[in-house]
Order: sequence, then C-alpha cells, then structure tokens
Amino acid sequence: MKWSGLTGFTTYYPQIDDYANTWLANGFTEGRDLRDYTDTNEVNASKAAVIAATAKGIKCLWGVCAGEVTITSTAWPNFRAAILSAATWAQANGVFEFQIGNEEEYNLGEVDELFADGFESGDLTAWDDAFTDGGNLSAHADAKHTGNYGLKCITNNGATINVQESLTDVSRYKFRYYINPINIVVNASGDGFANVIGSTGVWAFSFFVNVKKYDTPQWKIMLTCEENDDTDTPTSEYNISNTGWTCIEIDYLAAAGSGYGKLYIDGVLKETISNLTNNERTIGEIEWGFLWGEVDTTGYLSLDDFTSNDGGTNALTLTELIANLKAVATEVKAIFTSGNICYATAEEWIPDWVSAGKGDIDLIGLNAYAEWGEGNPSNWKIRVDALIDAFGVDGTYITEFSLHASGLEYYSEDEAVQAAGITEMIDYIKASGMTRALFYDWKDTPGWIFGVVKLDDTYRLLLNSLMDSVHTASVAVMD
Repeated sequence: MKWSGLTGFTTYYPQIDDYANTWLANGFTEGRDLRDYTDTNEVNASKAAVIAATAKGIKCLWGVCAGEVTITSTAWPNFRAAILSAATWAQANGVFEFQIGNEEEYNLGEVDELFADGFESGDLTAWDDAFTDGGNLSAHADAKHTGNYGLKCITNNGATINVQESLTDVSRYKFRYYINPINIVVNASGDGFANVIGSTGVWAFSFFVNVKKYDTPQWKIMLTCEENDDTDTPTSEYNISNTGWTCIEIDYLAAAGSGYGKLYIDGVLKETISNLTNNERTIGEIEWGFLWGEVDTTGYLSLDDFTSNDGGTNALTLTELIANLKAVATEVKAIFTSGNICYATAEEWIPDWVSAGKGDIDLIGLNAYAEWGEGNPSNWKIRVDALIDAFGVDGTYITEFSLHASGLEYYSEDEAVQAAGITEMIDYIKASGMTRALFYDWKDTPGWIFGVVKLDDTYRLLLNSLMDSVHTASVAVMD
C-alpha cells in the first residue's frame, strides 16, 4: 500500500489530464507543470490540461518559468508581468499551488569575472599590491570564513593596511566579500574605518564603504558614492553582525545621470543611490582592508572570499534574482489567495536561499537528483537538511526527484539498481521529516527517459519503490 505522502507527479502537462484517473485510482492526487512564459501555445495548452485535470479531482501545481529566456534587468519586467498574469489565471481556475518559477538561476546572464581571492595560497600574492605596515596584514587562519585562510588586518596605530587591485576604466563593477569585525576595539562610539575604496586610480574617488561601531553595541556599514563634481552621496547606516560574519555586496555603475551604487547585506538589497552623474568615476583601483582608522583603534579585522565581475550586459546577479523573486511573490500573494506559493531551485543554490530567506514565498522546493554528469554524486541530502533547518518541514518540500539529471539510464540501465536507488532516496526524504515530494517523471518521451512508464507502456521496477509504504515519503512526478 502506498504511503499517503506520495502525492503525485510533476510531468508534461498532457499527462496530468491523460493519466488523472490512473493516478487517483492509486492514491496520487497532485500533478505539477510549468511552461515557458514566452511560448503562448504551450502555456494555453497547459492551462487546458489543468482545467480538465482539476475537474477530475487532481490538485494542480502550476505556473510559468523563464524557459530559454536569459533573465536580465531588461527581461525581468516581462517575466514578472507573465508571473502576475499567470497568478490571476490560477486564482480564477482552481489551481491548488502556484509556482513562481523553476531553477531560474540557470537563466542568469553571463558575466566576466574580474578578480577573486580566498587567500588559500596562504599569502597576498594574488593582489597587485599590499600595504602591510610591517606585517600587520597577512593571510591567516584566524581570519578565515571558508577554507584555511582569510585576510587578517591587525591595527594598533590607525595605520592604513590593505590589499590593492588595479583595473582599467571599469564602468560596471560588482563585488562581494565577507567581513567579521568582532575583534576590533574602538575607543569611542561612532568610531570606525573605511573597508573598501574604489577610485579611478588617480586619487579621484568613485565610492567607499565605511564601517562603524556604536555603544549599543552595534556594528554598522554604509556606502558612499562620489560624482564628477566631488559631491558625496551616502546610504543610511545598516546593521551587520555583532557576532560573526556578514556578506557585503556592492553593485556600482559609472554613467552620466544614470549611475548608481547598490548596497546588499547578506543577500538583501538595503539601499540604492541612483541618478548619479559619475561617468568620469570609472574604477581603476580597488583598495580593501583597514583604511582611515582611528589611532586608538586596536585588535584585528577579518575579511575573506573577495569576488568581482563586470556585471555582464544587463545581467542580474544571483542576489538580485532572489530579491526579485521574493518581491514578485509578495505581489502574487495579493492575487493568488487560494493556496500556497512555491519556488523550486536546484541543490547548488540552496545555501543562497537559506542565507536570503524565503520572504513571502510559502514553500522553497528542491529539485533533487542523486547524480549528475559522469556519475557525480550531488549534495541533495545535505540540502534537504539545510532546507528543513532553515524553513521547517512546513516551509519546503521536494518539487521533483530522480536518480540522474540526464535520465534514469545514466544512473544505471539495470532496473533493479534503479529501484534500489529510488528506495534509498525515498527513505532519506521520509526520515528527514518532509511531508511531500514529487517524482520526476510519469512517462518517458522520446529521448527523455525519466518515467515510471516506458515508451512501450510497460512499468519500470521502480514503481514498486514508489508504491511501497515502508519506504515511500511523499512523491509526485515531474516532466
């Protein structure tokens, strides 16, 4: 007898209607489908299938996705509009759960990496220059965020100590790093230091990031951008961690009248300085460390994992995409009131969602595959645990799972091995406490071998794993 948590299948939309009676007869009640929002014919056909399946008693999990569209800052408004339109339709047509996207992280535009250093070389040689004040700046285990080393900045006299990287007139500059200031001791409330300085390379500032400590006690950070006429425009001061690491991201654009600076903290956009006339303040040099400090500030600052890129052509960062999806979920919530809102992602981006939080998204779904590529094992089990730790069993589920991202036969051609693999996955899902999971897929299509049902309409042995109440958690299939 099938375990009740095994609810149905995510699959290509015709199967939701065509096999609805078979599913219902065997205790499967859910079907999930998302279509490329730019393919009107597919979206309309999917809608028709949802209406028909809903009339038969299937609970439909439905929405739109970006498909092959690269999500840039210019493409996002169209995708957002499509999501809101789909939510309106879903509310009017009995959709059980609305999906605001599926693995859209794969659709981010390409960016050119400029420079990165996590100090795992054990030294500062990756940088063009370093000002160490006699050894007070070094790669050191005391300052690590990840790996074995971070950048340790010891201060006892207020001297500027920093690493430096040279660039060539970069107009769009995005960078991210981690900061931990808890070992810094300031003398007076409001004292602090500059953490990052971006300049043209000839002592014309583009932006700088300042960090301050207040008596409350509270560490705070702010971004200041400088225009062609030397006008400084700061953000407000925002809290960072008093107990450990904080992720800081800056997105800077030098342009005439449309320049900007954006400050993100732990993946959340805190403030944008916009409409800057700063086209002459392109980036020619980055300085990072402990700069402009007070003479009586002591202790050490920990920094790590610096990465930077040129932003691509209107490309969104992962941070921006997550922020946009959370924002559109808030809009959808006012439209789709008859069920939950879900976003499904792959295992590699779960840490980013855990860090950013899910906002008004009710459920963060995981698309879990045991292997990818040439038999490479994934981290899906770790990600299941991370999701539950972050969002609880009521805030997540498995939106699709199978043995291999390219098809069942890439895992093994032996059906007994396939069945054993599915049993292992289900056992783990069930033991984790998750109450729903959807299996990918119900029936094979030519060149797409994921199904419980083969092209010749016979069943694979893995059906026994799905139907075995001893081993099954909550599974639905996806095409």
